[in-house]
Amino acid sequence: MKAVLVLEDGSRFEGDSFGSPREAAGKVVPYTSMAGYQEALTDPSNRGLLLCMTYPLIGNCGVNREDAESSRGQPGGLIVRDLCREPLHWRGEKNLHRFLQEEEIAGIKNVDTRALSRHIYRNGAMYGAIVAGDRPCLSPHSLIDKTAPERMRDAWENPGEDDFFDNLEKISGNPAGSKVAVLDLGVRRSLLRAIKRRCNRVSLFSPATVKNISPSDHEGLIIAGGGWSPLEVAELLQEDLDKILGKLPVLGISLGMQVLARLLGGELKEMPAGHRGDNYPVRKTGTDSVLITSQNHGWLVEEEALDARAKITYRQLHDHSVEGISYPEKGIEGIQFWPEISFTDNFFNVPEVEKFIQAPGRRG
Repeated sequence: MKAVLVLEDGSRFEGDSFGSPREAAGKVVPYTSMAGYQEALTDPSNRGLLLCMTYPLIGNCGVNREDAESSRGQPGGLIVRDLCREPLHWRGEKNLHRFLQEEEIAGIKNVDTRALSRHIYRNGAMYGAIVAGDRPCLSPHSLIDKTAPERMRDAWENPGEDDFFDNLEKISGNPAGSKVAVLDLGVRRSLLRAIKRRCNRVSLFSPATVKNISPSDHEGLIIAGGGWSPLEVAELLQEDLDKILGKLPVLGISLGMQVLARLLGGELKEMPAGHRGDNYPVRKTGTDSVLITSQNHGWLVEEEALDARAKITYRQLHDHSVEGISYPEKGIEGIQFWPEISFTDNFFNVPEVEKFIQAPGRRG
């Protein structure tokens, strides 16, 4: 079945339908990873987006349950060049076409993803719509109105991760680690596993229960996730987080860093195309240490508007944007990238994270 991707500027990219034949609309974003398409499809940071995979061969390893970063498929649609219909991998349980059908995610293949990505990078992120068959191509915005996601509060109150959280309790912790609270704004499963393995005790809170976090019961708070506007999240959580900041060490990861910067008076700016993929170089300021990081965000912290007390701890080497901030007086650290290595359930060497997950008596 033929399909077409229509952008809000009128550009059209033709291809063939796969996965769910439903109409889908959302922001079209390039995703630059050469591997990890299943992780991308289940990452809450990609909620409602139309993902354009820049690497041309997608689906070669199939899909399995163990590599999922959440309990469901997250994007509204997937755009690929070449789709593998018969994957060959010993861990694969189904092909990508079947996974998208089950998760009701629209797919379009045989698209010139290089031309599409260059168009987005040159003109900025824009909304698009995937339409299959002979149906008339409505405008992307009219489709978005029809398929608008649930209100943020409703989604937060029903995260749908109960089975995974039960399994998380079975992972052995580290007696020498700290007792942390995790505020889940759409956190990836691999990050939660890494935190659990390195900490003494992990307590999970949703935005609906953040008011129950007591500084006297925990030795630190991790705020992590993605997939929401940081401006809206900061506004909704400001009253509850203001009661915690300064009383408990806080580590913000990805969306968590953006929310902390906003609550402390910083300004945020939406990016033309975002940082989405597993190959972004980040340098620790004042050193020659460079990390190749996984990132998935569409906003950045504006350096010029940061509080004078803030210290920049990391920069992205491609565009020199702020990738890490620190407020030493308040015990607050933030990193814009994901610090975990998903296939090992561990962290790579990020001093801010290593220090945070140690028990208070061991922190430098």
